[in-house]
Amino acid sequence: MGVFSDAQAQLSELLGAAQPLDSKNGVRFRSGSKGLVTLYSRNIASGNLAELAFEVTNFAAKAGQSEAFITSLVERLRLETGQLVIIDPQHKWPRVGLSKKEHVDLVISAISSILHK
Repeated sequence: MGVFSDAQAQLSELLGAAQPLDSKNGVRFRSGSKGLVTLYSRNIASGNLAELAFEVTNFAAKAGQSEAFITSLVERLRLETGQLVIIDPQHKWPRVGLSKKEHVDLVISAISSILHK
C-alpha cells in the first residue's frame, strides 16, 4: 500500500471509519460530530505523500490527555519525521508530514499508545 492508504487503513483501526473531505484532498476522522484528525493527500508540502493534521482540543479529549501534551506530541512527531508541512491558514491544526512507511508506523504507534492507556 501507499503512504496515504496505509495511514488511512491504520487510523481507521484506531479511530473508526474516515469521511472523505468535500474538497477530495483527504479524509477526516471524527468522534461523533467532532473532528479528531484529518489525513491529507493533496495540497501538502513537497516531499510528503500525506500529512496528518490534529484537532488538538478534540483529540486531547478523546485521548484523555491535556492539549499541551497533544501539542507537544505532534511537535515531537513532526521533528522525528523531519518533514515540512503546510498548515491550513483557516484551521491552523498542527501537522505531521509523512513521506515513507516508517513515518506512518511512528505516528500510528504514538497514537495507539495514548489511546490505549
